Amino acid sequence: LFNHHQDAPVIAACLPEFCRDYYFYHHADHNLCLGARVPHFRHIDISPWQFERCSGWQDDNIYIPITCPDQGVGGYAGRRSGSLVSCTAGSWVKFSEPYHVQLPSLIADIVSITKGRHIHIGNLPEGILSGIRTALLERGLDGESFQHVGWVKSLWRSAHELGVDLYLSSFPLGGGRGLIEML
Repeated sequence: LFNHHQDAPVIAACLPEFCRDYYFYHHADHNLCLGARVPHFRHIDISPWQFERCSGWQDDNIYIPITCPDQGVGGYAGRRSGSLVSCTAGSWVKFSEPYHVQLPSLIADIVSITKGRHIHIGNLPEGILSGIRTALLERGLDGESFQHVGWVKSLWRSAHELGVDLYLSSFPLGGGRGLIEML
C-alpha cells in the first residue's frame, strides 16, 4: 500500500477480511503516517533508524533501504573553476517549515563566504526565489551567483554536468532519495 501519509479513507477501507496480504510501505517522513500500526499489514521500513524504532511494536517488519543505481564518478576531477559551486535540491516544501536557518539567507551566506556560485535544483515558488535574490543583493553579491534549475530526472547527473563541488541536503526536511543519489 503506497498511500499519502494522512489518507484516512484508504486505511479505513483496508479491512482485515479483504486485506490480509497487504504490505504497508512506511515512508515515515516528517508527518504522522496513518496505517503504520495496522496489525494485519506487513510493514516495510525504508531507513535503518525507522526499522529499529518500528521493531519495538511491529515484530515482523521488513527493511528495504532506499537505493539508486551507482552512477560512478564519471571522470569528475574536481572544481572546474577557481570558485566553489555548491548545490541544494528539493521542492519548496523541504525548506518551508519554521527553522532557525532559512534557505535565502543560507544561500547568500554560502556565496558570500565561498565567493562562488550556488545552484538549487527543484521547484521553488517565486516568493523563495525573490527572497534569495534579495538576500544576495543585501550582501552586495551578484545575482548571477545563484542558478535555479527546476525538476530533473537525475539529481546526480545534473549536479555532475553543472560542476557541483559541494552538495547540501535539504532542511529542515531531509530528502532521502536525493541524499542517497548524491552519495
